[in-house]
Amino acid sequence: MKGWLIKVYQDISRDRFTLYFLDVSGSILKRELNYKPKLYLSGDPYLIKRIIYRNKEYIDDFYRDTWYIPPWYRVHRDIWVLTPADLETYYKMIKIFSGYHSIRLWNLFPSIKIHLLLDYNLSPFTLVDINNLEMLEDPLSIYYEYPSIRRIYIQLLDWYGDVYYPFKYPPKSFKVKFYKGPENFIEYYNSLGELIESVNNFRPHVIEAGYTEVFKYLSKSIDLRNYIKIDYSRSVLKPSEFPGFIELSRLSRVGLDEVSRYSIGKILTTIESIEALKLKYLIPDVRVDIENFKDVDRLTKIDRGGYVYTPSPGLYWNVAQCDFTSLYPSIIAKYNIGNESVNYIGCKRYIIAPESEHRICPDRRSIVSRAMELLVNRRILLKDLSRDRGDPILDARQRALKWILVASFGYLGYRNARFGKIEAYEAVTSYARDILLKAINIAEARGFRVVHALVDSIFVTREDASLSDYLLLCKEISEKTGFRMEIDFHYKWLYIPVNRSLKYVGSINRYFGVSYDNRLKVKGIELIRKDAPDIVKDFQMEVIDKLADAKDYSEFKFLTGESIKILDKYKSLIRNFRVDPTKLIVTKSIRKIRYGGVISKVIKALGTSKVNLVRYIMSVYGPIPVERWSERNVYDPEYYIKLIYASLESLPYSLFYKTSDFIKIFR
Repeated sequence: MKGWLIKVYQDISRDRFTLYFLDVSGSILKRELNYKPKLYLSGDPYLIKRIIYRNKEYIDDFYRDTWYIPPWYRVHRDIWVLTPADLETYYKMIKIFSGYHSIRLWNLFPSIKIHLLLDYNLSPFTLVDINNLEMLEDPLSIYYEYPSIRRIYIQLLDWYGDVYYPFKYPPKSFKVKFYKGPENFIEYYNSLGELIESVNNFRPHVIEAGYTEVFKYLSKSIDLRNYIKIDYSRSVLKPSEFPGFIELSRLSRVGLDEVSRYSIGKILTTIESIEALKLKYLIPDVRVDIENFKDVDRLTKIDRGGYVYTPSPGLYWNVAQCDFTSLYPSIIAKYNIGNESVNYIGCKRYIIAPESEHRICPDRRSIVSRAMELLVNRRILLKDLSRDRGDPILDARQRALKWILVASFGYLGYRNARFGKIEAYEAVTSYARDILLKAINIAEARGFRVVHALVDSIFVTREDASLSDYLLLCKEISEKTGFRMEIDFHYKWLYIPVNRSLKYVGSINRYFGVSYDNRLKVKGIELIRKDAPDIVKDFQMEVIDKLADAKDYSEFKFLTGESIKILDKYKSLIRNFRVDPTKLIVTKSIRKIRYGGVISKVIKALGTSKVNLVRYIMSVYGPIPVERWSERNVYDPEYYIKLIYASLESLPYSLFYKTSDFIKIFR
């Protein structure tokens, strides 16, 4: 019988692992396994033998085996391999051995479930023969099908939107989006009983929500253990990108219920660990490299991050944003950068990284470079296929890989990364700066003006340039640097606001523009910020929509003047109390233990013990949480007009109005 593994459940009390499969007919099948995980030990051999002897009735097997040891993985050592009699003993032995400083445990990461799947050669969402537990396809295959999964996405609602604290402020209604294969539909329910009945009738495999409190609230009435749960508050993916979870699950061998909760760094480390286990590289619990000493001059020279060009503020026409595809992971893969390859003292032949002068040994592929090569090549292929076919599933898969690759470079320098190293991180940034400077020089040599450059992107313009000219430039840069560059966006016009801190220079991370087919691209301004109220976003969107039609500078100037009427309209709406309260909600994420001012008052007024996010409306008497807002309350119009005024800094009015005139016009 054929099917797909969708979940692995570990039951310590029964000493069993239950594998859940979804067969081709859509039915759930179970297989139980009595799997016995192994412990890997090194250290004082006499102490290890003594502990084994004392607990021999709880150990099924023990033997010596040869593995490579970190950080360089050039030397192999004999270690002890133990097979405890059951799962309870496995965890008991870990506790015993961890109590001795002269003994070290290895390969505790990745989890037991992943060790089980590796030993049985299984992978989630890979087609298998359920009876014989044999995979019928390669988990790394680009082309694969996965089962038609029934999913529901549940929202708890009140007038203001999602209810984040349902036990204190119960929801007034429930919104459920049903997914069955490519089909989906939405239903609303006024009671929890109606919702439960609908869930039981639909029989979903997966229940999804935007935050953890939804599951806590539903668990009082629904046995959620029977479902795979996906909490999007812990994920970079969106519900529309669900196939991305399938992609990550296959590659990391982490079950769907867990891969959605794993951090990007943890998924990456799991993929790297699978590569390490294939080579019999011992996986440490903590980072084992030692950073070499650097004096102040050397630290200043090499610890500089990616290349950042400070742009001039203003309006630019016919601009192409050219991006390197996964530049930093590609550097890692191409130059074999990793913990065991950078500054290895036993290397006979090495490559010197620019600027940082770190020595990279090419004689053996590093774990990180192996993983990056797999992920980069896979993402590029999926990206090309999705673009050629217009397939949203392929696009979701490549986007999932994009997030892993985005995090991979930063994680290389993270202090707890098992396969990380700060010198490896520095080597990557030095290569990246060198490559981006080469790209800038090539563009300028071809008569292009570089408007902006940021980490792995350059913004270039030339008055007479066509799209073909920009494509040829990207091709030349790709060939001369050895790294793929593509046009990410072709702007009809691009506006870069003034830097808020350093006047007379442009903002590095705030800009927006419109393409020739009137598509909008926005970075950093209030329009896309989560903490800006919708009234501000609506205002900015209306202004930008107005400016989008401009075909040249004079039209842009004229439309900018015309857009002042939009400001007058919003001032009138606010001052005449004609704005819906939902448009006035200010949202703030809570990351610190203590807050002062407005946030402190909102948290106190909420009256809940644990607060991760607050939403409030500013009344004439101060901030009021949306959960406590009523029709009797009156919002403070001047507060919201000030927010509108503040958002003007991101818009191009300063191009045509002096500061003094600017104040008169807008106030």
